[in-house]
Amino acid sequence: MTDYALYVFGADGDFEGLVELDCLSDGEAMRIAFGAESPFGHELWRGDSFLGWFGAGARSLSED
Repeated sequence: MTDYALYVFGADGDFEGLVELDCLSDGEAMRIAFGAESPFGHELWRGDSFLGWFGAGARSLSED
């Protein structure tokens, strides 16, 4: 397992909170981050490595 973190931001763009994730891969962590709801967006990190910014709102993940 690898430690990942979602950093959640507020309306003013300031850091609001942190959600720690234990995932087997970057792909798994990104799927979780993509599906996460946050009204003002969040960032995904693996340790010191920035993996992406995810904008506000919820998304739908469909599996084919």
